[in-house]
Amino acid sequence: MDTSGTIRMSRKELDSLVVFERVGKGEMKLTEAAEVLLISYRQCGRRFHRYRDKGAAGLVHGLRGTTSNRVLPEETREMITELY
Repeated sequence: MDTSGTIRMSRKELDSLVVFERVGKGEMKLTEAAEVLLISYRQCGRRFHRYRDKGAAGLVHGLRGTTSNRVLPEETREMITELY
């Protein structure tokens, strides 16, 4: 989530939001949602419960916005640039 309160979602996450809104309204069953999203029934259930508890923010990947574990320290990057 941004500091402004907006949620940045990928196309896949946005598609699942639309499907889970339909499931929440009773227009679609979880089995149908799983087929549409091309995921297993169990995974669909886990995602739907997270959506029901946290709303749209529950569908966003949990590590979005964090730095990578593979990022090099700035000093190392500078040293590599100087050596190059």
